[in-house]
Amino acid sequence: MIEVTIYTPAELAHSSYVHTGLFELEKEKYLKCKIKLRLKKDLGTLEIRGSKINFSKRPQPKTSFYDIKKENKKIVKIAIDLYDDPSKFSIPALKKCDYIFKRNFQKKYIEKLPKKYSKKIFSFGLTAPCITKYRHSTLKIYVGLITNLFLVNIKFDRLFFSRFVTVFNSFKSNYLFNKKNRDIETLRSVHPSTKNHVLFQTRCFENISSLDVNKINYERNKIISLLKNELKLKFKGGFTKSKFANKYYKHNISKISSDPSLYFNELNASQIVVYTKGLLTSPAWKMAEYLSKGKVILAERLLTDLPFKLENNKHLLYFNNSKDCAKKAKEILSNHRTIEKLSKNSRDYYNKYVDPPRNIKRIIEFIR
Repeated sequence: MIEVTIYTPAELAHSSYVHTGLFELEKEKYLKCKIKLRLKKDLGTLEIRGSKINFSKRPQPKTSFYDIKKENKKIVKIAIDLYDDPSKFSIPALKKCDYIFKRNFQKKYIEKLPKKYSKKIFSFGLTAPCITKYRHSTLKIYVGLITNLFLVNIKFDRLFFSRFVTVFNSFKSNYLFNKKNRDIETLRSVHPSTKNHVLFQTRCFENISSLDVNKINYERNKIISLLKNELKLKFKGGFTKSKFANKYYKHNISKISSDPSLYFNELNASQIVVYTKGLLTSPAWKMAEYLSKGKVILAERLLTDLPFKLENNKHLLYFNNSKDCAKKAKEILSNHRTIEKLSKNSRDYYNKYVDPPRNIKRIIEFIR
């Protein structure tokens, strides 16, 4: 039987997708999982900036490590990089791992790496956080998380107290997310769509000093405004409520609750949904959520190179700008044959390529 060593991760949101895939495969008796504390700082990030390669001492966020032992007893070391930024890479992963699977995999950055590194990096695919009732060793994972946070952040200097508060808040945030994280069956369950309208409920990011954040907020606001004007009562959604959104985009605040269970009820009922890219051009969790529900997806084009292409007019409909989004939304509302086709194909894509155990099994079978 295949043996997988899961080294305790430095965060619990993104990595939950990987762990759920592994624990589900363990339930299927495809492999055996064991959890091991990772008592390393994993310092060092490589960044592609234009034609230059830069280095920093900070660890690459959202990168977790695993050992895979197949029947031939050979141990293969892999890293899974789920960070948003396509231009940054974990130096410990590049130096010590045989394979790296990157969520925001973009060839234009990979090609600028030295060949010895680029040849070991592959596309991971789409993700969405979730848990399974078959997970285990949760206490050890918490111990590993708090240990990593102390190793990376704590220094015995005049800033010790503020560093300790940072560690505490980070652990608390991860712990609470893990407690509220949805079960994989919430993603897998499909309900008949009863409402022929377009749903687009989205976050408004608060870091206005970032050009990337400002651009995302601007584009999302433009799409919401146009959909409201063009579709009238056939549009549902807007920005989720927050102090920041209320201050800058109060005319486009959603009336739909941001409570996960209530939002999923609305998502289940909606036939057509809108997708926009995440931070730093990353593939947002919403894409996996939409596919899991078999929704008709109007999507901004992905810059991520996926292991299996999402095809226009087959799995979804791409739009070029906010006006094109509103135009296609209007057209698709009355095209029931296209709705049926896209809905079936989006769900099929999820089942084959995104469902956690299917994606993780693909990766295990890929490595040699």
